Amino acid sequence: MSFTIRLFNFPPFLCYILSMTRSEKIYRIIDVNLNRATEDLRVIEDAVRFILNDAHLWEEIRDRRHSLVKTVRENSSFDFHKF
Repeated sequence: MSFTIRLFNFPPFLCYILSMTRSEKIYRIIDVNLNRATEDLRVIEDAVRFILNDAHLWEEIRDRRHSLVKTVRENSSFDFHKF
């Protein structure tokens, strides 16, 4: 009886992650957390817009969210759209 043991039978996405450079992994972490931060700000925007009915504050939060994304992406040499 013979056995075939697959030590590296990883799913394709995991293989991709394992093949990434250290810098790519760091940028991926930044990208994921940037997405989380923008989604959190959107939740706050909705609460301000629909519960507080404060258009001025809503625009301020929206502008800061856009500014955050723009600042991170403009000040990085990494292509965040890659992920």
